Amino acid sequence: MPIDDVENSKHHATLSADSWEQDIRTKVNEKHLSIESFMTRIDRCFLLSIESRKDYISFCRSFLTLYLLKPSSMDSEKARDSLYPLIEKLLSFGEVDWQLGLTYKAFLLTLLGYQVDEVHFTHSKQGVFYRDHGGVLASNHIPSIVEGAECLLLLGAICVLRNDKALLHQVLLASQWHLKLFDEQGSFPKSLWTRENEFSLESFYYLHAILFKFSTQVSSLPEFSNALYSIKLKMNSIEQDKVSYFYELFEDYIEGLLQGKSVHCNLEAMDPESNKVATLGYGAYSYNDVSLKCTVSGAGTSFASYRKSSIEVVSVGPHYHPLGQMQNFGIYRTPLLKERCFRDVEIKNEPDSFFFSGFSKTVDPKSNVLSPGNTWLHISCSAKKETVTFDLERVDLETAEDLNIVLFVKADKAIVDNMYHLSPSSLNRYEGKACDTLFKSGEDILSLSSSAKGDMQIIPLAGKDHFWGATFLLALPIHPKEILNVCLK
Repeated sequence: MPIDDVENSKHHATLSADSWEQDIRTKVNEKHLSIESFMTRIDRCFLLSIESRKDYISFCRSFLTLYLLKPSSMDSEKARDSLYPLIEKLLSFGEVDWQLGLTYKAFLLTLLGYQVDEVHFTHSKQGVFYRDHGGVLASNHIPSIVEGAECLLLLGAICVLRNDKALLHQVLLASQWHLKLFDEQGSFPKSLWTRENEFSLESFYYLHAILFKFSTQVSSLPEFSNALYSIKLKMNSIEQDKVSYFYELFEDYIEGLLQGKSVHCNLEAMDPESNKVATLGYGAYSYNDVSLKCTVSGAGTSFASYRKSSIEVVSVGPHYHPLGQMQNFGIYRTPLLKERCFRDVEIKNEPDSFFFSGFSKTVDPKSNVLSPGNTWLHISCSAKKETVTFDLERVDLETAEDLNIVLFVKADKAIVDNMYHLSPSSLNRYEGKACDTLFKSGEDILSLSSSAKGDMQIIPLAGKDHFWGATFLLALPIHPKEILNVCLK
């Protein structure tokens, strides 16, 4: 899909769910739902289609929204009886075999007083939550940061309702792993394990704010409250009308659930090295105002993200033509669901230096289904203080296709070769010899140079909800049997 068509496709894909939520938000702004409005919206919720996993989760959120908005004048037993048709619809979906779906089902049944068997929570020893650990689709055997945070909040609520301290310990362990993804400024790797069409800045920040607030209240680790403070500063720039009303309701519910209850779980500080090679082929580095994250794991996602002060390279990854058609973007390598499946990955981390090296495949540009292609990419990244260098080499198992390394950059302006000035959302673009480029935001400057042979492209983007919020796309050709060097400083 061309870049210009992305915005329209996303809008139509979510119109039905947004319409339902807007209707609820409008009624609640009138203070609360009346019994009549409550019953009417149960009927509307019952009519929501459930034909996919996405539909199922949307239905569960709508169901839970109604439960949380039940009229104060209606007694609990009557409210439960009124919601019974939705329980029947929930149970009629068929087999629910993925983590978030299982957790929603368990939470809703627990909330309404039904008997629920032991809640199973699948994660690695380091606490990494996988989209579909052990499921059919290999592309789902990677972390889901947003789904993970939502699932952990639901599991945390179940822990409180059932006084399950063993499960609470697992929840906090996984929350610690989420904690390690954020740097001291509250920034996080937006594109690692998160595909472009899944990204929502509001969901990332809002869900983690609730999660870290919950974790602060039930654990003894100050790191959660420190991260919460940094995230709240970032949230000042979020447009509140873009935050799902469901999340706002759920935050209030969690807060009320913990009031007057003594829920606590002791947890040791997490070893910063424990979530790297063995689990995800992932490494992180920070120095002053520079933050770098690298990985060889993913499926249609990036292998690196970088921040220098207010300028972000939100995504770095391989991209086949045409540019902006995101099914042609990203690496593809998933964990083999066993320990130390990334033995080729080398990571050296010192206070003022960093080295990362490993292999990953590119996606298959010819397939209609997200799958690995026939090109390997050797990713080497080194950092010395604030200078970061990538050395990238492609190895083709079949006839080579044109391939670029693309950096999605969030900045206020780009200056190419000290001559060409580009602004976000502009129709002007650059295509010509690869040369030094400066990105600026206020007083902050990021310099990019490369060894690329051939034409470099810089395409201004609109930022906001698309391409992980980037305002520029910079593409550098990478050729077989050559090493592409990219330097950021």
